[in-house]
Parts: sequence; C-alpha cells; structure tokens
Amino acid sequence: MSEVNWERGLNFGRARYHIINTGTFIPYIHSDQKATIPIEILKNFVDQKSSDLIALLKITDRTTGRNAVRIKKLCRNGQSLAFSLEKERNTKEPVVEVLDIKSEQECLSRLNEEFLDLSENIPTLYVLPSYTLSRSFPYQTYQKVAALFVFGHQDNLYCGTCYGWKNIITKKGIMPDELMAAVIGLYFAEGGKTAASFTNSQPIMINTMLDFIEETTNVRRSDVSASIYCHPNLVGKKRNLENFWSLETGITKFSSNLHLSEKSTSPCGTLELKFSSVILKEFLCGLAKMVYNKPFVVEAKSVIRGIFSAEASPTKQTKTCLTHHITLDRHNWNIQFDFINVFASRLGIKLATVPTNPSCDSRQVHAVANADWMTNLKMLLLDVYLYNLFNRKKFARQFLSLPKTKLFLELEESDVITGREIVKGKRISDFKKWGLITPEQISPKPNKKYEIRFTEEGLELKETLRNFISNVYPGYEANVKKFYKTLENFRLFGEEK
Repeated sequence: MSEVNWERGLNFGRARYHIINTGTFIPYIHSDQKATIPIEILKNFVDQKSSDLIALLKITDRTTGRNAVRIKKLCRNGQSLAFSLEKERNTKEPVVEVLDIKSEQECLSRLNEEFLDLSENIPTLYVLPSYTLSRSFPYQTYQKVAALFVFGHQDNLYCGTCYGWKNIITKKGIMPDELMAAVIGLYFAEGGKTAASFTNSQPIMINTMLDFIEETTNVRRSDVSASIYCHPNLVGKKRNLENFWSLETGITKFSSNLHLSEKSTSPCGTLELKFSSVILKEFLCGLAKMVYNKPFVVEAKSVIRGIFSAEASPTKQTKTCLTHHITLDRHNWNIQFDFINVFASRLGIKLATVPTNPSCDSRQVHAVANADWMTNLKMLLLDVYLYNLFNRKKFARQFLSLPKTKLFLELEESDVITGREIVKGKRISDFKKWGLITPEQISPKPNKKYEIRFTEEGLELKETLRNFISNVYPGYEANVKKFYKTLENFRLFGEEK
C-alpha cells in the first residue's frame, strides 16, 4: 500500500484553492477534471499516510445552490490526494465539503451477525453486501462486480461505488413492519435480480413498492422511469396509458415507445419500473436474503401476501377443490420454492411442485398449494391476495361457492341431519375433525340422525365468515368496479373475468 508524505509539498499549489473552514473549500480543478483536498482539511479526517482512501463529499454549486453528496475514491496526483469531478462537469462554481474520509477496508466492512440485535430495527449494514453482484438472491451463482462503499453520516447511510452507477442514501435501520415484509414478497416474485426493476399491471402493487423505496431511501417517484408493455390493440393509446399510470402511481417518466406483445391481456398494460441503481437492487435482494436466513424477523403472512399477490393464482380444480398455483423459474425453481415454503409452512400452507405441462411455457415450473377447506378459509381471512384486486375477489368468490362453505353457513345450532342427507352431500365429518362441531347421534340405525352442536371456535369462525360476506367481500367488488371505472375515464376498456 503506497503512502502519502505529509511533509513533502502536499497540495503545494495553495494559492489555487480557497479554504472556507475546517472541512469546506473551493477547489482548483485541473484540466483532467481532478481536484485535490487541501492538507489542512485532510489532516482533520485521517491520521495515517495511506493513500487507499475513500471520501464522502458534499458538492454545492454556488450559482444555483444545488448540492449532492458523492462518494469519491482518492488517488495520487503527484504528492497530493485528488478526486475526480468529471460527473460534476456542469457544476460551474463548486464548493466541496468533506463529510468523512475512511479507508477502503472501513467502507467495505459489514456488521457481524453474531452481535446483531434484530428485535427492533434491521441494520442496513447487515443487508448490503460488500460488492455489487452480477446476479443476486435467490440465484446461487454470482460474480463480484464492484466494491460497494458505505458511509454512516448523521441518521443515514450513503452507499455508492466508484463507477457511474447511481448512488443511494438509506436509513441506518429498517423497521421490519408489514410494508417491508410485503415488499420483500413482491420484489421476490416480480423484481429484477440482475437490475433494479419491478414489473406489474396493478397500481396497488406498484405503489406499495414505491412507498417503501421512498420511505427507506432517497429515491423518489420523480426519479423513476418506466416502460409500458401492452397488447398491439393499444398502440394508439400511448398518451391514455401514460396519463392513467401517472394518475395512479405518480410516475412521470416513460420510455418513448410502447412495448407490444400479443400475450398481454391487461387493459392498462404492464408497467416496468426502472430504478437505475444496481445498489438499490442489492438493497432489496439483501432484504430478501436476510429474511430467508432469519424468517422470524418478519410476519410470515405479510411476505406471503406479497408473493401470492404478485405470482399466485387461485384455481377451482373441481366443484369441491380449490388450489393455488405459483409460477417458478425453471432454472432456479428449487431455491424459489424453498424461499416461499419457509413462510408458507409457518402459516400451515403445504406446497408441492408439479411437473411442467408440455403445452405450457417450458421455462415454467409450478408450486401448488393443495389446501383443504379449513386452510383455504384461513388463507381467505389472512387476505393472502391483499395487493391483487382481481385474484382477491376471485379467490373469495370461488371459496364462497364451494359446497362445504355453503353447508357450513347453512348449519345452525341444534339442526338435525339424517344419515341419508350425509350420504347425499351434507358431509359433516370434516367439521368435526377440525373441531368446529360436535354432532350428537340421537337416532340409531337404520335411520341415523345427528343433532349439530357448535364448539366455541366453530361459532366464532361462523360469525367471522358471515361478517366477511356482509362487510368485507362487497369492498372487494367495489374496488374492482372502481378500477374499471378509472379505465373508462381514460378510454381504456377491459372486461372483468
């Protein structure tokens, strides 16, 4: 490691820069767009002669008052330590404030998980890797691309590389609340693993992702660009689509052209958010990896809500069987399956993989939740499709139409059911198995009769289900109608399936 000689003419062109205070100066910019840090300021931050240093600088344009915090690698320039102002070429009269200077090793160091306290906030330093990766979680193979330097300053972490990628500012700690857990599920299902992006056709999921990013980082909606993918039938409605998505999400930057696909079925197209920050991708993937290794940190239901809303679909296989299908990537299906199963199993949801249907896309594998009636009822009350307007309503409608659901709602305390009725479809043995009723036989063979007695849990669950039908389910229908009404306002018409 090379050293800087503090005593031999460091920043000898003293007349070419102006020191304002102990950390701020007006730099002299050389023809190669480099500037040196005055030795008087440098000594206030480092006491070693190492030239292997990274600086956190606040650069202000005196003419406009605009400023930005940058991470700069210090390099030897003769006997001086200099940094590049190439990216700030348009800053006419820069003023530089040195916020901190650290060695590369300090900037790359991360928290040791042995000493972590995850009972309150999750330290962001535990989430971020030391290097940006060419591929990230949940993929097994990856390659280190660039060192990811981190500075803690006041209440924030400044994260950046020495390349041209967009740096970000995050909070030092992240609250493991419902929003964070849901975003992990959403990003796991629909987020980019090699680039920071998120794709969906429903504004509620787009907004959930944007809300979290704005809450935890300095990335604003106004910074995010987007592309719209839609059916060729919508090619003449580019302005309508952009106005719709702007109203619903606040996004204002759109690609110049629509991306057309015959497979697109959404009446408003599909929006792909592009965050233009590899570091943001590492932050979001790092959160997913963290909760995969330490699932107790978040509520399982919130992660499942994100995953199911983005990737799952309820399917009524028969009149009595309702399942949920999740599309997995063919190359990494086992890792994705394990991730989902970590949280599904905590909720009593059993997953299984099914062979790929030859008529389907060969790249897809499916995980299936073959849930029984009781598990489906719990999933309904957990609202596993919270962020998906259409599947939320579809699941509720399909569950309420099941014969077992109708029977459960029809049964009343002290009702009498005959053996003949049970044979013809009024099967109550499952309700007894789940502890919802305790039928009492009041007549022997050959004309068996049973008097229904509800347990306390059965009565409570029955009341909860009736309340759902009366007060909750109508809201599902109203939200879907409101969505289609909005489409009509922008002359984007779609039919509910």
